[in-house]
Amino acid sequence: MGGRGRGPLVGGNLALLAALHGTPYQPRYDGAILVIEDVNEAPYRIERMLLQLRLSGDLQRCAGIAFGSFTNTGETKDDSLGGDRTVDAVLREAAQAANIPAICGIPMGHMRDQWSVPLGAMAELDADESTLTVTFG
Repeated sequence: MGGRGRGPLVGGNLALLAALHGTPYQPRYDGAILVIEDVNEAPYRIERMLLQLRLSGDLQRCAGIAFGSFTNTGETKDDSLGGDRTVDAVLREAAQAANIPAICGIPMGHMRDQWSVPLGAMAELDADESTLTVTFG
């Protein structure tokens, strides 16, 4: 999904965000840039957690989404079981359904060379240029 958004960075691990949903400890999504990643979650579970955020209206309140690494998803290249959807397809559909700018593949998550993401810092996401710029100070 193209476009630009600006706001404070919120997010982290998608499973933990879903578990915190509806509690006093969930992030404030209004006008935020959501950065999310996960590990050991199948595409259908990632879809379910993103759907929970979208159906509550929280995903649509974000200024943008930066998807990090989704590792060990159990995906296979064998499509013989009826066309299992990929994580990339699930992420694209979630961003399109929320109608907000999104980029995929930022180096955040359970991976070797990852960013330290300063949650709470202001950031600008440019989905047309596939950039996420953090502003300090």
